[in-house]
Order: sequence, then structure tokens, then C-alpha cells
Amino acid sequence: IFSASRSSRFFREQNETIWLVLTLGILGEATIYQVTSYTPGDMNIFFHSFAIVYILGHLGVNNEFKSLRLVILTSLLVLLWWSGTYYRSFNKYINRFLPQPSSSSISITSATGKSDGIHENVINRHTYILDPVDSLTLRDTARWITSPTMPSFRKVLLPPLTVKGMDDISRLKVLSGKRDILVLNMTELTPLERDLHFKLETGSDIPLWHHLGVGMFQKQTDMFASKIKHNFYPLILFEYIPNLNNFYPFRLRDTIGKYYVKVMQFPAPRRPNLGSVIEVYEPKTGLDIIKKPQPLTLPITGQSVLTPLK
Repeated sequence: IFSASRSSRFFREQNETIWLVLTLGILGEATIYQVTSYTPGDMNIFFHSFAIVYILGHLGVNNEFKSLRLVILTSLLVLLWWSGTYYRSFNKYINRFLPQPSSSSISITSATGKSDGIHENVINRHTYILDPVDSLTLRDTARWITSPTMPSFRKVLLPPLTVKGMDDISRLKVLSGKRDILVLNMTELTPLERDLHFKLETGSDIPLWHHLGVGMFQKQTDMFASKIKHNFYPLILFEYIPNLNNFYPFRLRDTIGKYYVKVMQFPAPRRPNLGSVIEVYEPKTGLDIIKKPQPLTLPITGQSVLTPLK
């Protein structure tokens, strides 16, 4: 920006102009995240990655580091850049001598310790973690494996029990020999759609991501709750993360438990896990009672849809 203000020739340089536009865009996006996201520190990782490439590019550094001095200098700069990560490792000791910020709001819970559906959007940077995690509790990933049966996960390391759980899902009767079965996949195992050949909902009212307060909100939660009460989904996959405040809506898990039966569960691929599981549900009433599509009007959207066939 400083160079652009001093010379009109700057804008005739294509590379410089592209760098300027990208820089302004990323800075603007990072600024918006400070308001719209309750985890702004995590959302700015892309900014740091871009900045490092920008600096190295303007220093004329080649793709290969041939100078040991350059490697050492760059490593020290990166360590300094991410010194905040090391600071957080000593947070529990340093915070004893520093004043703590007070939460601007609290998470209202129901009798089950879950969100009550009215205050579930009251999540901010102080309340999105229910149980703070010590860095020493991070799970050792040395024994994680790849899935030999799921092509989409062939280069993804997962806990062995998670890999076994995905194989168990593939053997469920509701998926056996069938394609395009409608599934509500509210987990981080999103590629399962491709490997197990089931179908996800689409439409202007369907969120692309089920993270409450980020990708979906109370209106969408009410819509899913209404469909769950009518056994709209032949199969539901739900990831329960107890140490995060409504990452996936706790209220939906309560609703699923009333109208569906849990047929299996297995550890979620998180580190640390802290009790996070992926739960697999089928309707209590079964799908054999559905002989033909039945119209169903959703109370939230007023949209008429068809219940799925077996």
C-alpha cells in the first residue's frame, strides 16, 4: 500500500497489483471475522500462510532453500511469528498473575446440560469451549491409520476405531445394496457421502455446514428438529462433542434420542477426543410402514416435502 501511494507505475505492475488486491481482501476478511466469528484466532490461520508466502516471494527466495543460513533465519522468524501458540501453552501459569476477562454472556442449559433452544446462539469467544483443554492431553496420533475401504479417506489418518466404525456403517441394512438413501450427516466425516453412496439434502434452506452459530442458526435447527420428529431421515449420523458449546446443536441430539434409536457409536477423529463420539441412529418406527411418499409441511418454512421411501 505504501509503494502504491508513492508511484503511479505501481498499478502498471500486474504482480504488484494482484498482491495488493489479495492483501486488502484478506485483511478485510480477517477484520470481519473479528466480529462474525467467536474463534477469530483460529480463523486467521490462512492470513499467516499467505503473509509468509508474500514475504518470501518479495525476497526472491526460490522454491528450494539452498542456504542453511536462510533455512535457520526463516525457521526463527516462523517461530517468532507463532510465539502466541507457545504463550498459550503456559497460559495456566501466566493467568495466575493477570486479570481474567469476564464473559459477556453465559450459556443457558437445559435439564440435560444441553442448550434449551432459546439461548443456543449465545456463544462467543469466552463460552464456545465448555471444558478447556490442556495441551498435554492431546491424543497421540502415531497409531492412527488410513482406511483401506474408503477411497476418500485413503490419505487421511484416523483413529483405528473410527475406521472400524465407518466400515460398520457400510454394513448397515438400511444402506445394504442401496444408493441415494437420504442421510443426515452431522459429523466431520463429510466424504462418507461419496464412499457409502448415500444422498444429502440440497436446497436454498439447507446449510452447507452444521456448525451452530457459523454455518447454521436457530431457524435451521428448528427445521431439522421438525424433520427428525417425522422420521424424515432413514439414517442419521451425529457427532457429539461434549467439550464444545453446541458445535453441533445439543438440542437436535436430544430430539434424535426421542424419535430414533442409536444402533452404534464410535470415537470421533478429534485430538483430544474428550468423549467425542459419532452416533448412528435409525428411526424407531422403521421405514417399512411407508408405502408411498407422504406430504409433510414443515412448520418453520411452510415448505411441502415428501417423506423418503425405503
